[in-house]
Amino acid sequence: QVLQGAAVGLLGAVPTLLNGNESLSRMYELVGRASERSYSGTEHVQLRNRIALRDVSFAYDSRPVLNAISLEIPTHGVTAIIGPNGAGKSTLLNIVLGMERPTSGRVDCDGHPYEAIDMTDLRRQIGIVPQNPVLFSGSIRSNIVYGTPGASENDIEHAVELAGITDFIASLPDGLDSAIGDQ
Repeated sequence: QVLQGAAVGLLGAVPTLLNGNESLSRMYELVGRASERSYSGTEHVQLRNRIALRDVSFAYDSRPVLNAISLEIPTHGVTAIIGPNGAGKSTLLNIVLGMERPTSGRVDCDGHPYEAIDMTDLRRQIGIVPQNPVLFSGSIRSNIVYGTPGASENDIEHAVELAGITDFIASLPDGLDSAIGDQ
């Protein structure tokens, strides 16, 4: 009977495994597509003034998503990208992050063309707050340093200042050690 229960449990997991395999295949397809369109520059650039898009258009296969967009995104500020579903917000963000190349037009960082820039280095200098942010169970501090091993207290304080939440953190009884996420 124990063996029968284990067999039933294993059979019950088959649809989940098949769905996971399908998802994994889709992920490999997307990663492959992204690597075909990604930049391969090596120049290390310090983002000081702006990222600029000039007459940027983009199409998925033959379906146009963006048409002749020109935009300057200044540093040390907040730029909100808003619009209805399907308007191209995610595509625009992917272009700014160098994860997609525009079909036409150009993108630069302080006058340096994206084709020349080490995009991993540039992405480290850009902060993004999605519409529905993910908060991990733990403290505010652990969420801030997630993915940044060895972050110093100064790094954390700087991130808090950049996010504009200094007063909010100070108002909490446990400050940065306050619990957030699924508790």
